[in-house]
Amino acid sequence: RDPAGTTFLYILYVESLKLAPEMSDLAGQPVVCRWYVDSDNACSEPLTLLDGEAVSAVYPAFLAVSFDGAVRSRSVTMTLSQAHGPEHLGVASLDLSGFSVDETFKLESVELLSQTGVVAIADLHTACQQRWLLEGPVVRHAEAFFVDPAEDAQAKHLYQHIVGGGESAEATEVAAAKTGGDEAAERKAEEALQKERREEEERKEQDRRAEEEARARRRLEEEREREKQAEALQRERREEDERRDRDRRAAEEAVSSRGRGARR
Repeated sequence: RDPAGTTFLYILYVESLKLAPEMSDLAGQPVVCRWYVDSDNACSEPLTLLDGEAVSAVYPAFLAVSFDGAVRSRSVTMTLSQAHGPEHLGVASLDLSGFSVDETFKLESVELLSQTGVVAIADLHTACQQRWLLEGPVVRHAEAFFVDPAEDAQAKHLYQHIVGGGESAEATEVAAAKTGGDEAAERKAEEALQKERREEEERKEQDRRAEEEARARRRLEEEREREKQAEALQRERREEDERRDRDRRAAEEAVSSRGRGARR
């Protein structure tokens, strides 16, 4: 796992696609869903759009991304593109900050747009987990990148859970232990899964406390700034009063001097 707790694996699951009514001329055309993040991209298998009917896409993509702080933000582009050509038929500009921040899936309808309007609507489910690897430490990367479930253990577990009704993340070891009848291994794997959940809760609590402390610091800074402004205003008023008093005394002295000159 990432010891800093700032690297995550996002699940971007396109469940279905439906053509907009005015785009019926695209029915029967093979298309793909594409994702673009930083300098990496991912692509679905081809599917054929239908007129007036949603098409099952069943396309999960897995994005590994590291963040510098508590705010999880990264620009993400989703496209509906020709399966056998370079043209993007519809585009949606999204941000990870609008996606689910934990393992609970968040559903949203995403409009894929062209210059003429809505081309299609995608049902997008998003979730994320803290990044972990079976071998070696998690390495932070400056850019986000997509991982292949065939080559990445965490993505494989999540893929099985999504499309195959299989295990949740890090639960394959539990299932293997049960199959082999190894109670000690099963208990160890379940403890590892519980530890992961506790660490995730601790991280959330740390983020919450950090945000509260940041808000408190901002309030203190704002209060100090207001006090400085009030002191500056009072100082300006005192200086203005002193200037007026000097002007008044100077005028009085001038009048008194003229009076003494007239008496002589």
